[in-house]
Amino acid sequence: MAVATTSDYIFVRDQILNAILRKLTGGREPFDSSDVDIALEGLQLVVKSLQNRQVLLWTLDWVTQTLGAASEVTGTDALIYTCRRSHTGATANKPITGAEWPMYWEQTGSTGGVWATSAYIAIGEFALSADTIGIEKAFYRGDSTDHPIEIVPFSDYLLLNDKEQTGDPVKIAFQRNVDGLSRAYMWPQPDDTDKIIHYQKVRKLKDFDTDEDNPDFPVRWYKYLIFQTCLDLSDDFSIPERIAAKWKADANAEFMQGRRLEFERTDDNFIEPI
Repeated sequence: MAVATTSDYIFVRDQILNAILRKLTGGREPFDSSDVDIALEGLQLVVKSLQNRQVLLWTLDWVTQTLGAASEVTGTDALIYTCRRSHTGATANKPITGAEWPMYWEQTGSTGGVWATSAYIAIGEFALSADTIGIEKAFYRGDSTDHPIEIVPFSDYLLLNDKEQTGDPVKIAFQRNVDGLSRAYMWPQPDDTDKIIHYQKVRKLKDFDTDEDNPDFPVRWYKYLIFQTCLDLSDDFSIPERIAAKWKADANAEFMQGRRLEFERTDDNFIEPI
């Protein structure tokens, strides 16, 4: 008797679709192209819904952020101003004649350039990759020592009345934007660029873009994907209620089984424990 020597079996996208369509069509093959399109749409939506249910353990990535020096410009009063909020220069935010300039600039600095309608950088904030949906942990590394940074809600950051304060950052807030341009804000704003920010981001699950794509999560979730997609599409394929009810029970059972291995959680994590 041969003994198995590997543990790398995976399904690619089209194998999962075939398993779904065999259930939805009662085993009829070949499948209509329109049925394949419907099944793929349903599968993509089920994958996205997993993140609504906070099944995210395997989408945590460590990222490092090197700080860029804050922009400095010469104001219309010939004084130097330092950027405290990243933005694109416009008449409304020009120091100091623009009506909104105090939101973006602080009167400090030493080597101001000529103001223009260009991009300006604040040292205390940075853009996040478009696939980022949250930050779990953060610290900065300086002088060969790691210093924790507290994750705070963006609403708490907005209530700070001294956002221009500089020093060693102790708080970081995540601002989620639907356009994929999410940002992180630190307080106090770092007083130099020597610190490297390390943070653990929660990223989006990857889409099934090609027929040979592998799922972006462990194999223990494959059966859940199949049963849940079949359940979601049961009306489209006129599936009897008794069969749909069985798929619902099977999907729930597979979901709970999968969640039992989603551990390494603590009470203050972005991802809630089960």
